[in-house]
Amino acid sequence: VASNKAFNTGRFDGGENYTNRLAAAQAAPRFKLWLECGKPTWAEFHLGLSDDAKEELKRQGKRARDREANIMAGELGGAVQRRRSIDASAKWGRRAEEWARLHGLCAEGVKQIMEYDAKKRKSNDDDSKLIKTYSGEDGDEPGEKDRDRDRAGIERMQRVLQLQAFACAEYFKRLQERNQEKAKRFRERAEALRELVANEDDDTDGDGDGADDDAEDAAAEMDALVHAANSPDPTEGVGVHDIADDVARIFFKSGRTLRAWAKELMTNETFALDLRGTACGEHLLEDEDVKRKVKNFMSKLAETQGARGLTVDKFWRHVNDTLLPELVAKRDAQGRQTYVGLLDRTLKNEETGAYSICRTIAHAWMKRCGAKREWHKQGAYTDVHEDGETKKFRKAYLVTNQKLQLREPTWVRMEKATFEAYKAACTQTIKGDPASGVGDDYEWKPVEAGTPHAFKIGEDEWVELHVDDFEDTEGRFWATRTVSVRFADPDLARPPSQRRIEQDIARDRQTTCEFGHSGLDGTCKCHLPIYRLGHDEAIFKAYALPKGVWVIDDVMTLRKKSSGPGEMVSAVQDEHRGFGLKMTEEELAEVNDYRRRKGRAPLDESPGIQFLLYGKNRDGYWDYEQFEHQAVAVLDAIEALHPNHQVVLEVDWSQGHAKKLPGGLYVSDMNLSWGTTKQGYTPMGESLMTDGCFKSGDLTGTRIDARGFRVDRHGDAFQSFIFKRGDPINPVDAKSPGVKNDKHIGQPKGLRQVLWERGLWDPETEPKLTLNDARQRLRRCEDFANQQSALQQLFSKRGHILLMSPKAHPELAGKGIEYSWGKAKRDFRQHNDCVAKNLHNNVLKSFDSLPLERVQKFARKTREYMRAYAKSHMLFGATEADRLEGYHAVRKFVKGSKTHRCTLDQDYAFVGTA
Repeated sequence: VASNKAFNTGRFDGGENYTNRLAAAQAAPRFKLWLECGKPTWAEFHLGLSDDAKEELKRQGKRARDREANIMAGELGGAVQRRRSIDASAKWGRRAEEWARLHGLCAEGVKQIMEYDAKKRKSNDDDSKLIKTYSGEDGDEPGEKDRDRDRAGIERMQRVLQLQAFACAEYFKRLQERNQEKAKRFRERAEALRELVANEDDDTDGDGDGADDDAEDAAAEMDALVHAANSPDPTEGVGVHDIADDVARIFFKSGRTLRAWAKELMTNETFALDLRGTACGEHLLEDEDVKRKVKNFMSKLAETQGARGLTVDKFWRHVNDTLLPELVAKRDAQGRQTYVGLLDRTLKNEETGAYSICRTIAHAWMKRCGAKREWHKQGAYTDVHEDGETKKFRKAYLVTNQKLQLREPTWVRMEKATFEAYKAACTQTIKGDPASGVGDDYEWKPVEAGTPHAFKIGEDEWVELHVDDFEDTEGRFWATRTVSVRFADPDLARPPSQRRIEQDIARDRQTTCEFGHSGLDGTCKCHLPIYRLGHDEAIFKAYALPKGVWVIDDVMTLRKKSSGPGEMVSAVQDEHRGFGLKMTEEELAEVNDYRRRKGRAPLDESPGIQFLLYGKNRDGYWDYEQFEHQAVAVLDAIEALHPNHQVVLEVDWSQGHAKKLPGGLYVSDMNLSWGTTKQGYTPMGESLMTDGCFKSGDLTGTRIDARGFRVDRHGDAFQSFIFKRGDPINPVDAKSPGVKNDKHIGQPKGLRQVLWERGLWDPETEPKLTLNDARQRLRRCEDFANQQSALQQLFSKRGHILLMSPKAHPELAGKGIEYSWGKAKRDFRQHNDCVAKNLHNNVLKSFDSLPLERVQKFARKTREYMRAYAKSHMLFGATEADRLEGYHAVRKFVKGSKTHRCTLDQDYAFVGTA
């Protein structure tokens, strides 16, 4: 550069000829280009530049000027920012010291903070009640309970203050760390700026010979220093609000609350006391004795109705006239008044000196003690849908249905090629439905577990599917349904239970199969196809109307106050004859011929529907005897029209269906000790002692023949439930005076005696056996658990089966009969003319909406719920995914709907559109 000064006149050297470094930076790009061009003359250099080259020089000059401006600004601003960050760090450090001081106060106690708060509010009361209580200087000598409550309030305030101090401590600590990091960054930046300036000064001192060699290294070093000087702030984006939100989340508070605490601490150097509840921290109803008296008074009046019932005014007068005077007069063992101090602070009238409450407070007291006003609901219902016993019975019910299903004509057989074509068509149809939401790998599967079942007819391959795989109830598949080929297998034609009965008959021994069919008379039909029916009763009221009503201009039509007279209907339905067991005149004649041969009276119509105008002055009420008459007629009809079939009738748990069998094994008829006081008691007979009779849950007894068992010639033991002379008696009942005088002979045995004989109770280890425990223990034994009702025995003697549906499960009732009642009642209410004399005709018209096809849809809906419940119980090979699917399918029942009695409430849309 120095050797060419005559030519350059210092225009491109960036040296001392320029007034400042900013002008030198502007000329630096042209100087570098001049060197690369071989140091031409000015005219040659200027004329040789193209327009693009001139524009490029302008852009490079602008970048160089901007970089130099940043460097110069950094030298001035770095120190300022550094000083600011240092000051900020010191400021947050001082705040942390303030927090440490406050934290020390909180650790020591809250008395100082209370005093500071009192001075701040310029209170003239130097003897603050809270400070006295905290210091133990309260001169009023309140009761121990009052002092404990005061101390509890102070401890609560102390916990709040400590929480505020801990939260603000963490908040200030993070702010201090943030600002220290920011100060460190500014210091590093200032150092980089100083080094950058020093390097620029070194470049100006170099000679021209070295500029060409060191230009690129100098530029690279300068870029590195500029990058270090302009490095991003690591605390960028971490603001005060962000830190407050993070810290507040630890203490389960909001960031706004924490910032308010910090502002209060920085402004007042303390926290305001949380004085909520200190004005009157006690309530009279917190005393258990007072609360019990109030609840007893309300409960007693709530049991009555009308003018003698519970009202707010009655409770108000009772508190002012009776309860409060009693509390004033109550004294403890030392003769001191128990509640006067509390009453003075809460309920005392300063003008009159009396204790009383207003009507509004009386109402508040009632709600505080658990009283609330609700609409009266007709009847009461306890939801036992997911009760433990109900779920256990439901599981056993599903297993039984799975066994019976093979013998029921609900199966369709087809060639394997036909099945593959049907499967592909179903898959394609579902994939083509946009609402299905299935993926490309979806493949249609049968609904029943274990299907399709493959078998051969000759050389041809066939499969078996459940009829529910086909939605069209009027299609050809439903018309060809039959029993399962697995039941028709010769190896399954005579089940083990039937073979066992035949063996026992040879031994002249009274045994039963799993459905209670006797082995002596050989009436078991468990090897035959099934004809299954569902039964239920329903009541139709003459003035019943839909729940919905039109309101025109806020005017609602008035309805009759009562539902009017009613008619009860008892009906059965199945998937072959539909609702009411429909039959022709020829079939009715055939049934009557069968009944004549049995010595029973002929029928005038099908026994599938029975009507009763119930009432005291009408046809009476439906009971077991009337249902027994209908059940016998239904059995006769099925046996006459469908011979070589076993009838399975499913009923609910109404009182008439579960009537006890006289002489049956029922623990409710037994006392804990021997004897009975029941009128007309029928003694229980003997019970064959199987292994299950000596087991009750986890308990296992022992057969001891010396304890009164009768052993026959086959070695089988029988237990009698009547005391005989010479029978041993358990040690507890042996102490009874009646036993010593032989008055127990011929009397029924008690629960203790029966359990002792079976080895399920030991007086030495369990001297005090309660009545409830004894009944629960004996009820789990096999013979008591399998005791049949009177109706079940009626079916068992004829070789048929009576099933009881699970309680609170109308969606599982036999063959969907609950859905039929829902549909019939829905139509009855919509078309009812509310004329009592037309009640019977209106009921008959409602049954017109129950054709065979709709009954089959209702039955299929019931089986769908059975499969869903089976998956929820993980039965029949169900997986965990199947269990979740089954639960969601019935979630509207599982989650506890308003009722489990009526399918019209549960599946209203399905009932109306099926």
